[in-house]
Amino acid sequence: MTRMIHNKFGCVSPTENRCLGDLERWLKAKKRREQEDKKKPSHDSERLKRID
Repeated sequence: MTRMIHNKFGCVSPTENRCLGDLERWLKAKKRREQEDKKKPSHDSERLKRID
């Protein structure tokens, strides 16, 4: 039987724990990118390219 790790989502396997950690880091980075995009002018051509 695999070892279970307790985190804020409850008891999960080590693989699930790693996946959840990766997802949280990705979401945090996405939120940071969106905040940075709000600070840029809306006519920025690089921003428009990234949306498409």
